[in-house]
Amino acid sequence: REGVTVSYFETLESIKAWRENPEHMKVQELGKSHFYSWYEIKVVKVERGYEWSL
Repeated sequence: REGVTVSYFETLESIKAWRENPEHMKVQELGKSHFYSWYEIKVVKVERGYEWSL
């Protein structure tokens, strides 16, 4: 199954804390060994955002 996951963090420090979280590291290894043959991570800065809804 294909998909996109978007996560937002307030600071670079919070990204580092998530990356080094022991529970997240265990789940990440499970994903690598059982669910994903490939994935890509991009760290970007949102300059502005737009939203529309009914």
